[in-house]
Amino acid sequence: MDRVEWARSARRELANIWMITVDKNAVTSAANYTERLRMIDPTLEGIAIPRSLRRVVVTPLTVEYRVNVRQQLVSIAWVQLGKV
Repeated sequence: MDRVEWARSARRELANIWMITVDKNAVTSAANYTERLRMIDPTLEGIAIPRSLRRVVVTPLTVEYRVNVRQQLVSIAWVQLGKV
């Protein structure tokens, strides 16, 4: 994949999580790993869920994303602190 895009709402939620968490390094590391999904095969990471999304837990975050192979794009749709 060539790029990763974050939905505005996911980017806002990540910022909120970072502001309230005690372990900012863990959140930053998890977000950075999520950005690197494009360098591995994102279609194999995590589990498939409805709406053509995939869910991956990168402690301390849970992230849902969509893969567009044709556009070589990973779109981060949703992020949450903790497991779902």
